[in-house]
Amino acid sequence: MLRRLMRWLEPFTPCFGHPAQPVSLRAYINGLLGDSPRKSIQAMLARVTAPPDYQAVNHFITRAPWSAEKMWQIVRAQLPERQGALILDDTGFPKKGDKSVGVARQYTGTLGKIGNCQVAVTAALWTGRLAWLVGALLYLPEEWANDPARRNEAHIPRTVTFRRKWELALQLVRQVRASGIELTGILGDSGYGDATALRRALHQMRLSYGFGVSATVTVFHGTPQLQAPRKVRGPRLRRPRYTLGETPPPVTVRDLAASLPATAWRSVTWQHADNPRRTAQCAAVRVTPANDWQHGHVLPDVWLLCERPDGTTDEKYYLINLPANTRLPRLVTFMHQRWAIEQQYQQLKTELGFDHYEGRTWSVRWPTAFFNASACDERPRLSASKPFGLSCKTSLCACSSRPVPSTPSGWVSSATCCRCDSELPFHAARLRTYPRGVRPRSVHARNFVPLFRSRAVAHRLAVPGGLSSCQLSTC
Repeated sequence: MLRRLMRWLEPFTPCFGHPAQPVSLRAYINGLLGDSPRKSIQAMLARVTAPPDYQAVNHFITRAPWSAEKMWQIVRAQLPERQGALILDDTGFPKKGDKSVGVARQYTGTLGKIGNCQVAVTAALWTGRLAWLVGALLYLPEEWANDPARRNEAHIPRTVTFRRKWELALQLVRQVRASGIELTGILGDSGYGDATALRRALHQMRLSYGFGVSATVTVFHGTPQLQAPRKVRGPRLRRPRYTLGETPPPVTVRDLAASLPATAWRSVTWQHADNPRRTAQCAAVRVTPANDWQHGHVLPDVWLLCERPDGTTDEKYYLINLPANTRLPRLVTFMHQRWAIEQQYQQLKTELGFDHYEGRTWSVRWPTAFFNASACDERPRLSASKPFGLSCKTSLCACSSRPVPSTPSGWVSSATCCRCDSELPFHAARLRTYPRGVRPRSVHARNFVPLFRSRAVAHRLAVPGGLSSCQLSTC
């Protein structure tokens, strides 16, 4: 597994201008995938065998000149799955002080309220089986963007200006699309669905989307028949306005849902992966968003999905750009693919420490975000059909006639032989660990924690070719 990790990191080497930087990269990724509960540099290096100098890794993260965007491009180019739905969302990193770049009192779903935090806009590709983080951008509040003193202290480049979250999300959509990934849909919550400019841009790109919207968003029931204004003569310049004629005026989505007959509502049940089944009363009608209709700027008609989850009185509303002949269950399952991003955030924060680093300068936070994303994207590959590369000489397999004893409790379950590709009865071997500071002869790799179900089984894994930090002994 160590060799597979090092091989996966090889394409990123041209992004660095100094030979010490790839070494720091491997040490940092190794630390992220390790068993350190705190994912700061000092804490991770304390759990890595033969780590590089702390100052070297700290300089690599904070000051070294290299482009995180180029590395994001390599991550997107190396994705093994090239088709799926792109989930847009933002997540918060609660902070105590005011020195972390972009920190301010703002709403975050992490806290469920307004708090002192940083906010990142992210994009994850959901393929129906795995979620791959493909982009992340830091949201810089307007109070930071317009404060020269704070910009200088945090080393924020001049090219970085204030942009709304939906503008950052649109940039991520364009970057992912430019990488050759086929997007089957764009999904997001009401923070992005309320942005008419974002939905208009996705219409121009001919991309399907599904966004949550606020209850106060106004729509036309059906397609409005607007009447063009009369030409205005005279020297005074003004913008003539369109009129509705016989078209009913626009209403809020809440009022439209309340006016639907009882026969329009149906019970729909759905389930994603191993999550429990969920049921809700749903209704769908074709509507036309009413933003800026007086100037003739009307978007194409879309689906309005109204949802009343069982056991609650709350209603949720979604605008979905799918064909007019789409059935209601398809609308519901399409919209509720967003659950994958919440699971992604949980893994990034609990296992990879996405919110552990202080990030007091602009150059720190987003290299760190990239490393968390690359480590998270690499975990499914390392746990695939060949998770470990163990030699037949150190364990029992099809090319060995040694007997297999019974399975003691707490031992490793299985692995794969790197020579004959057969299943290794790894329960027949246990890892002989070494005290801290004592290293066997052939240690060349950093301490890497394999994907064992129990971290108490071992801290190191033996692999052939001298990349071992423990020895494997049969019973």
